[in-house]
Amino acid sequence: MPPKQKKAADVTILKLKRAKTTYILTLPLAPAKSTYNLIKESLVHIINESGGLKPEDEEEPKDEDMAKDEDIEIPKSEFEDELGPDSQKPEPGINVQLDDLSIALPKDKSAPYDNNWIEVDEGTLAGVTFTDYDIVAFKYIDDPDFHVVEAAYDEQE
Repeated sequence: MPPKQKKAADVTILKLKRAKTTYILTLPLAPAKSTYNLIKESLVHIINESGGLKPEDEEEPKDEDMAKDEDIEIPKSEFEDELGPDSQKPEPGINVQLDDLSIALPKDKSAPYDNNWIEVDEGTLAGVTFTDYDIVAFKYIDDPDFHVVEAAYDEQE
């Protein structure tokens, strides 16, 4: 029996990040249209279909006594009952347009969380070859610059 031939992947997976927000995009290796337009169009679609772009997350203060507080029972507020179930709706996100977003690649592909980004356009992205889980930063038109935050996990023992 002849050996099985390896089949090359037809897509690559990209992580599109803004601050603490991450979207995953599967990108065809031989797209019918330009990679730049495909990334931006897909990103706009993903953002709008997932409820819109949220404001950048602020740093949350770390609570040293969190383990102690987990056992405390928190009473339900009577005020919540009076307002009804619609009072807890999250604020809707911002629906974005193609021109509202910019994308960038890290200067050093091995250190994307150093936040040294090169903004790209259709011409500069044409010669780029992506590999799975490459990080591409994006920013909204109102954002001052590209910024991503590495996920941090607290290991509780």
